[in-house]
Amino acid sequence: MLEKWPLQILLLTFLTGLLGLEREAKRKPAGIGTHILVALSVFTFFYIGEKFVGDLPRIISSVIIGIGFIGGGVIVKHPEKIGEEVIGITTAATLWFAVAISLLVCVEEYLLAMVLTLLALGVLKARIPLKEKLHH
Repeated sequence: MLEKWPLQILLLTFLTGLLGLEREAKRKPAGIGTHILVALSVFTFFYIGEKFVGDLPRIISSVIIGIGFIGGGVIVKHPEKIGEEVIGITTAATLWFAVAISLLVCVEEYLLAMVLTLLALGVLKARIPLKEKLHH
């Protein structure tokens, strides 16, 4: 029987790489490398939890909480902008989303992971033009 994990790793790397590439194209603090490393970490923790520890819900919970710490690191106040604009929230959300997508791949929900990634990329793409129209 063929192991499924090599294809899972390729899929989650591709999907979260797309998210990271979008962030990198906009010169945001967490790009393709960060998103892929988050995804690979999720896969690794999931694999360990499933194969060795046997307490998968606790590991998944810890991963979800842990990404909040990383996400918090990319959210900052930008003092040079009017009103001390807060930046990095969308990047933090894409990192959190990378965890969710990775977990979907880990539980073999491949189509859902792909559809949600495409939807997220569409939202990220439409966000700037929509924001500009709302503020003018």
